[in-house]
Amino acid sequence: MANLVRLWTTVPLGTFTNLSIAPGTPIEVAIDVEAESAEFASGAAFAVGAIAINKSTGETSGPLLPAGAPPSPPYGVITHMAGAEWDTVADQFRYTVPGGFGASNDIIEVCAFLRVGVGASVEAHFSFAHVIRI
Repeated sequence: MANLVRLWTTVPLGTFTNLSIAPGTPIEVAIDVEAESAEFASGAAFAVGAIAINKSTGETSGPLLPAGAPPSPPYGVITHMAGAEWDTVADQFRYTVPGGFGASNDIIEVCAFLRVGVGASVEAHFSFAHVIRI
């Protein structure tokens, strides 16, 4: 069974202080995933993605865009394990929260999902993690 192991955030090629991220700075979201060897080797179908929610205003970001290289699959697009996007049993997908999302002292929550399988045999995994003050 595949799992969404961890959801975490960082600032691309930068640093942040006092556990806050300056307004206007993009936030990179990393989704760590793992699959069982047999499931991975079978090329199981999966979809992954993330959104950001401004807990101070209720605004949502919409689907976050893929970041980094190799490219992560677009939000919700079904692809397959052992392919270009998920090429090792334990892998990572990266997405970006736009720099203009949120203002000073807003709290941002990132929500991610991993859906594995098709039809009646779909497994769904969700993570609502990393509240960030910007």
